[in-house]
Amino acid sequence: MKVSLFYLPSAGSRADIERGLAGLRGDLYQRMLAELAEQAKLADALGYDSISFTEHHFHVEGFELSN
Repeated sequence: MKVSLFYLPSAGSRADIERGLAGLRGDLYQRMLAELAEQAKLADALGYDSISFTEHHFHVEGFELSN
């Protein structure tokens, strides 16, 4: 059986997102990338087969992350 991680990543906390335009904050974006990289490395070490992400139009602002 193949096992994958599937993400709907977002930049910032719920409060950051509710304040609006969290996707424009570089610090939140960089933190999210670092957290995803850490999780991807752990998943690889644990034998997961892949990771994938939703398309960008499912995000709150539509431009938080590029896929």
